[in-house]
Amino acid sequence: MLYGLAKAKIEQINGEFDRAIEILQGLVRAPNLAIAYKAFYFELIWCYAIKLDWNNCIECADKIRESKHSPVCMAFLNAVFRYVKGVDDKNQQLLDQASEEFEN
Repeated sequence: MLYGLAKAKIEQINGEFDRAIEILQGLVRAPNLAIAYKAFYFELIWCYAIKLDWNNCIECADKIRESKHSPVCMAFLNAVFRYVKGVDDKNQQLLDQASEEFEN
């Protein structure tokens, strides 16, 4: 687990976000690593954000939203990603969802 997470981080640092995503997706799917999946999703969020892949950012943030680690941080990131996607897509529903998230 630690090796995989470190390898993904090195790929991120080297700008190889697609490779980092592959590694992290593999870690998320590994049944024996369920205890650490929140860390993997957190790293995936940043890889997808760099790639401007807001749908996957939102999906990952939703998966760890109720995390005891930082629920406020996840709620804020989720709202930010919904807002950016709403602006990009001119989608008022996403903008409204983001606004609601920011108010809570």
